[in-house]
This record gives sequence, structure tokens and C-alpha cells, in this order.
Amino acid sequence: MKRLWPYVGNQELVERLASVIDSGRFPTPVIFVGPSGLGKRVGARWLAAYEYCQAETRPCNTCVSCRSIATNQHPQIHQLGGGDDPVTVEGVRQLFLRFRYVEDRPTWLIVDASSPISEAVWNTCLKLFEEPPAHLRIIIIATDLKHIPSTIRSRATSVRWMRVSESLLRRAFPAAQRDDLIEAQGCPGRLQMILSDETRQTERQRVQSLVQRAINRQPIPELREPMDVVYAREEIELRRLLLESLDLADTTNASNARDRILDHLERLTHRHLLQKQNVSPQAIYAYTHLI
Repeated sequence: MKRLWPYVGNQELVERLASVIDSGRFPTPVIFVGPSGLGKRVGARWLAAYEYCQAETRPCNTCVSCRSIATNQHPQIHQLGGGDDPVTVEGVRQLFLRFRYVEDRPTWLIVDASSPISEAVWNTCLKLFEEPPAHLRIIIIATDLKHIPSTIRSRATSVRWMRVSESLLRRAFPAAQRDDLIEAQGCPGRLQMILSDETRQTERQRVQSLVQRAINRQPIPELREPMDVVYAREEIELRRLLLESLDLADTTNASNARDRILDHLERLTHRHLLQKQNVSPQAIYAYTHLI
């Protein structure tokens, strides 16, 4: 049977989890742990859809089960946390009562621990996690295991989601630039948010224009201090460094060192320019180290 994983990265991990579902030996509870933006929530719902879907390639995303899961309306898929309303002990108890009376079909509980969950709620969950019904699949979503009480961790199987390689992100998001990839830190969901941020894209265009003018030594009207003064000061520093560190009789070493120092001073000048413009630290790093 074919499987259709729609997210970027961690496909082998999802394939292994799907095989475990096919074997009928899905461990519970399972903790999906890793940075935000790797697809952990998508993966939890994808696995539920995979188990319910009957198509040749699943989940098909078109059958009644797949559509109801996509719209959060499937009667056998439940979620705790991750919403605007706080998770209460009474709400957890009422939900757990429902699990006792539905044993003919798999039931999924997704616990989103990325938002705070009280100790009282975790303690209420503990009894269910100690002796889960055979039909119940429990997945806990967390960015760090330290957010999960040790009493829960000791009864769960941890599955770590990995950051995605830059090459794979480039193929999936051809519009992404180097500073986008740096800020995303290997997380496709984060990169998607960055690319959809119109304010950030406008800032990037402004920074690119400033840097290009700095490289070409063109006037920068936005600066209080004329660029000629900035460059003159840097060139004086360059002469001092050359005199102190070079044996100018050795022309090869002098030439190589001069290139290195010029490159270093050019980066310093770019950083000086960007800091005066109140640009984000990520943009400063990208355009002073990677251009």
C-alpha cells in the first residue's frame, strides 16, 4: 500500500511509524519531540488519517474520514492543548470517560504540550497513560522533553523529529534566500512563515539595496555620517594593520594579508551600516558574513 506524506522532511520517520500502525503494535503514549515547524502536529493527524483511510494511496485526503480529520470534525480524533481555551482537569476527565465506550475502532488522543499544561492536568492524565485501552493511540507533542513530567516520560516512547537539510529546503522553497534559511534553522514550517511575512520581505529588499550601495561606495543619504568619513576611517585602520603585521618586503605575504584585511574591513563597514539602520540581528549576520 502506498503512502503520501505531504510535508518537507522526516519522511523516513513517518514511514516507520506507519509501518508500526500496519503491524498493530503502535506503542502508547508516544512523545513527538523537536523544534516547532518540523511537522509534528501534521504528522500526528497524518498517522490518524492513515489508519482510517481505506484508499490505495493513503491518506487520500478526499474520503469522508480524511476530510473530517482535516477539518477537526472526526469523532475519534481528540486533542488536548494547543488552543485558546485552557485545559482543565474536569475537561480531561469527561474526555477520558468517552474512551471507555468506544472500543470497536481506533481512537486518537493528541496532547499538545507546546503550550503550558498544569501539573494537575498531567496527574489526571497519568492513570490513563499507565493503563491505556488497547484501541487508544496517544501522541504527545513537545518542543523539549523537559516540558513533560518525568512520570509521563517514563511511560512513553520518545520519537525525535529532525531538522531538515538546507538542500532539501532549497528544493522545496526555491524562493528562499540565505538569510531565510539561516533564520528557519532547518524547520520547514518556520521557513514557510518567514516567506509569507510581507514586512520581512520588504525589510530584506531595503537591506539588499543598502548593502549594494555600500559595496559600490555610493552615497547613503539615510546615514547621519557621510560614507566618505566612514571609509576614510576604515582605510586609516587598514594602513595601521598593514604596517604592524606585514613584512612588506615579502610581496606575496603582503598581498595575501592585504586581501584578508580588506575583506575583514569591508564586513565591518557593512555591519556599521546595518546597525545604524536598526536592521534585525539575523539580517546583519546574513549580509555581513554571507554576501
